[in-house]
Amino acid sequence: MLTVLITRPRPQGEALCEAMQAVGYKTVYFPTMDIHATTLQQAEALKKINAADIIVFISANAAQYASKLLAQASITARIACIGKATAAAVKDQGLSVDILSRSMNSEGLLACDELQSLQGKRVLMIRGKGGREFLGQTLGRRGAHVDYLEVYERRKTTDKLDPASLEKADIVLVTSQEGLMNLVHLIPGRSRAAFYQKTVLVSSQRLADFVCACGFLQQVVIAASPCADALIEALQSVSN
Repeated sequence: MLTVLITRPRPQGEALCEAMQAVGYKTVYFPTMDIHATTLQQAEALKKINAADIIVFISANAAQYASKLLAQASITARIACIGKATAAAVKDQGLSVDILSRSMNSEGLLACDELQSLQGKRVLMIRGKGGREFLGQTLGRRGAHVDYLEVYERRKTTDKLDPASLEKADIVLVTSQEGLMNLVHLIPGRSRAAFYQKTVLVSSQRLADFVCACGFLQQVVIAASPCADALIEALQSVSN
């Protein structure tokens, strides 16, 4: 049975390990990034939330790290989410989801009918620091006044990577460009050549293109989405 190196941050990465182990895969867990709450001016953040016509949650982490603010806010906005996991996290905060992306990326959300004409609408994007700008820029071109509330940030892990653990892995699971680069930088130079020979499992075509550009020489397997079921299905296509 294949061994998968999982690099996704906690707690999603731990849940993914359990899901893969449940269907018979071995896992090595090494989160290359840690997630931390940002420091916000509460009054200003609440003002943004309360004034919005549409609030977009980029990820489940966005909903979870905004939870204290959401509990104090007087929300009248319509709620939009990227992906079912994000929608579930928003519902856990007692909110209803009005707009759900057709796929688990910005492009899927932008395809929703409700976001085609936004002239004069105030759109608040709740996300992590350093998020992709494509969604906000596109909504702005559609007439929206776009603002941001960055409630968490990703930091490079301070943990040390055990080279022996890396050697055990048949497949490397990568769910972000930043996560991959952090991993590469942690690998001793003498081990990098072998690492670039490994099969990589990714969660989008955009990420697959990045992996190939980084010089990986073996197969790149693309899952339909970042959710556990899709990643496992893609993994099974390789191992069967």
